[in-house]
Amino acid sequence: MPQIKTDKQPVTQITMIDAEPGKQAEALSIMTERARFMAHQPGCISISLRRSLDGRRIVNYVQWEAPDLLRAAHQSPEFRKAWNRFGKLTDEIDPHLYEVAEIIDETSLAAWRKQRKGGSVKVRDAMAPNVQICAPQDSIKDAAEAMTALNVGLLPVANGDRLVGMISDRDIATRGVAMSRGPDTPVRDVMTADVKYCFEDQDLEEVTRNMADIQVRRLPVLNRDKQLVGIIALGDIVLSERGGGAAAALRGISRPGGQHAGAVTG
Repeated sequence: MPQIKTDKQPVTQITMIDAEPGKQAEALSIMTERARFMAHQPGCISISLRRSLDGRRIVNYVQWEAPDLLRAAHQSPEFRKAWNRFGKLTDEIDPHLYEVAEIIDETSLAAWRKQRKGGSVKVRDAMAPNVQICAPQDSIKDAAEAMTALNVGLLPVANGDRLVGMISDRDIATRGVAMSRGPDTPVRDVMTADVKYCFEDQDLEEVTRNMADIQVRRLPVLNRDKQLVGIIALGDIVLSERGGGAAAALRGISRPGGQHAGAVTG
């Protein structure tokens, strides 16, 4: 399944097509040709075509990273040519755009099941276990490129599986660029060494409150041996708590005067 990049506000276009009698096969062929073209356009995440059991209706699902990229693909001459051919074969074309309201995955389902059983949700139930890290000896250029590729503004710094700091785009700007340090400057020279974190076995509700108190949106997660095992963000909390705790945390984080990098320390 393609990974949905929620930070780019993905949209899904669902188009319902009623083909004229005797022209369903030709309509499906043109739709397939059009889908293959669209699949190679910038921003396309996935495309699928469905046909009703009676063969009359065709449903096209197109998922795009952002509405503007989808509109740009629609303006291409190739798309318009296929669309004009297709329009002559149908009784009705009914396209609609939808936004992603919620993503149900294994992590959120596990947390939901635990809540239904009456047990408290732990950080490990909602955290993202695959963490992109950088090493103290990496250059700030490497760290900045990693942040750009991941579309994030913060990375944990680790020696092996030991968390030793955090580096943010603000650290690079204020302690690197503003101090006339070059792109090959080691991460250790600009990172925030006052590491803030939470433990994987802490109650998620407790960590959510603490995130609001210290006004942070994400925290590295350690096990009790102080090894880095994941990262928890407000988005993860929304999925596992259906937004209640995250809404309170977001209100707290939105207060003026928050710390640049803070968290629960252990």
